[in-house]
Amino acid sequence: MFVHGGVLAFNQGWIPPSLSDAVGGLEDDARQWSRTINAFASSEVKHYREQLRSFLDGLWSSPSETDAHIWDPIGGYTHPQPGSRLVQYAMGWLSDRTRNPTAIYASYLANGEPMNPLNPALKGVAQWLNRSGIRRLCVGHQPTGDAPMVLRLASDDDALEIISADNSYSKNVLWHRNQLHALRSGAHSIERIPVCRDVSNPGDWMTFDDYLTEHQLDGHPLGRSDPRLGTRSRHCVVEVLFRFPSCESKDEVNVSVCQFEGTLSNNNRFRFELDDAAQSRGPSSLIGRMTVDGWPVKGYGVTRSAAVLKDEEDEAAAVAVSPTSDEYFLVSLLQPGYRIYNRLLLVDDLLKELS
Repeated sequence: MFVHGGVLAFNQGWIPPSLSDAVGGLEDDARQWSRTINAFASSEVKHYREQLRSFLDGLWSSPSETDAHIWDPIGGYTHPQPGSRLVQYAMGWLSDRTRNPTAIYASYLANGEPMNPLNPALKGVAQWLNRSGIRRLCVGHQPTGDAPMVLRLASDDDALEIISADNSYSKNVLWHRNQLHALRSGAHSIERIPVCRDVSNPGDWMTFDDYLTEHQLDGHPLGRSDPRLGTRSRHCVVEVLFRFPSCESKDEVNVSVCQFEGTLSNNNRFRFELDDAAQSRGPSSLIGRMTVDGWPVKGYGVTRSAAVLKDEEDEAAAVAVSPTSDEYFLVSLLQPGYRIYNRLLLVDDLLKELS
C-alpha cells in the first residue's frame, strides 16, 4: 500500500465526509478503505472541475462578501466550495484545532526521530493491514536523509514493513570527517574507516558539500550541490523497486521482493534487497533494527566510490579498485530539525551495537 503520510491508530480506516456521505465513517477492511479514499479523491476533483465556474460566478456577483464564502478562512468538510473536502483531507488540523484523521498528514517520525518498531501502536496497525493481506506500507512526507528508512515489525502473528523514502533533506546529512577522509585517502579496506559514533562534538561532523569546500575540491567533477536544489543533494538518488512473484491462484498471496538502490549524499552507492519481514534471513534481517543508542539500520550493500574525492584523471583507477562487498551497512541517527548523521559499519561492528 502507498500512502503519502502514514496509517496510525488515529486515522486507521477513517473515511472523510463526502458528497455522497455527509458523515463519513470507519472501514474495517484496509483494501476497501483504500478504494473508498481514492474514490473520494476522484469525486472531489470531478466536482471541482464541473462546479468551479458557477461557484466563482456567484462570488463575483458579490465581491464584498468573498471572504465569507470561500473555504480558506473557514475550513472544514461541509463548505460548499467545490473540492474543499479534498483540500481539508490534506490538512493536519480541523478548523476547531482538533486533529484531522487523515492519512496524508501523518508521520512515523516524532520531532524528526523515528518511532520505535516495538511501539504498541504499530502492532495494531500491522494487525489491521495484515487482515487484508498487506505487509508493506510505502510512505513519504517526512525527510529521512539520503537513504530510505525502514521500520520493521515481525512476530509470530504480525509482520509489517514501513518504507519511508523522502530524501528532500539529503544535502543536510552529516558525515564524520574521519570517515570522509578515509575514503579520500584511498583506504580501500573498510577496517581503516573508523566507527565514529560520538556526535557530541559538532566540529567532527559535516556535510559532503562542506567537506569539498574545506579541501578545496569545489572544482571536482561532482562539484557542490546546486543552490537552486535547496535542501536536496545533487548526488543523492533513491529508487525503490518491487518485484511481484506470480501466484498460482487468485487466492494465493505472495509478498513482493523490495529492492533499494541509489547514491548517498557523499556519492557512495548502495544496492540491497528486502524480503518478507516474517521470513527475513541474513543481512536483510538487520534492516529496520535499531542500535542500543538509537541508530536505525537503513541499508547494506554500500560500495565506496573512491573517485568522489579524487582528481578527475584518477577517476577510472579509483573506481577500478573500489570494493564490491555487500558488508558495508549504513546506519543513521535522526534528530529534531532534520539533523541526520550517517555512518558506515562492518557487520561485526554493527552486531556489537545492536546487542
